[in-house]
Amino acid sequence: MGPGGLTLFPDTELYREAESGTFDYLDERGLTEELLLFLDNLDFKGRLITHHTSSMNLNTMNFGKDKKRIVEALRKEMDCGDIDQLARLRSMKTGL
Repeated sequence: MGPGGLTLFPDTELYREAESGTFDYLDERGLTEELLLFLDNLDFKGRLITHHTSSMNLNTMNFGKDKKRIVEALRKEMDCGDIDQLARLRSMKTGL
């Protein structure tokens, strides 16, 4: 299972909304909060692969076993991490 980020594709309604300013992207803090909320409430025993901007290794072969470590790492990122640096890293990504 792999929660991914939002990618807007040309010629879609959501893309047009983003272009016109009627759709607002989440900022880095919002993205991290969303991922934390999702994973904290997930009951899943399989492989997790995520492409979070953070340098944290959130990937695991057994999410059920590693869930506590992953959720705690995301909470620490929210409390102590450099959210502005994460935003800069995300802004340099050019593709999926």
